Amino acid sequence: MLIHCWFGVSRSTAASFIAACLLRPDIDEMEHAEQLRRIAPFATPNALMVTLADKAMDRQGKMVQAIKAIGRGAECSEGTPYRWELDL
Repeated sequence: MLIHCWFGVSRSTAASFIAACLLRPDIDEMEHAEQLRRIAPFATPNALMVTLADKAMDRQGKMVQAIKAIGRGAECSEGTPYRWELDL
């Protein structure tokens, strides 16, 4: 799966986090968020996208809390490509 947006910091990182949570529900949301932070230090996932996905996926706020816990990503002028591999 390829996820892309122009800036590559907020919407695409939110989409990849959401996809990871959807495709690997057996892995804790915090673990997914920490993995995202490791592979994309600049990631600042879009809060609205994560909130809507959290509700749609009935995660009871766990996705939102995980993204809040990793905080804002490193300052950057734009994101850089990263690869997130999930064992499915």
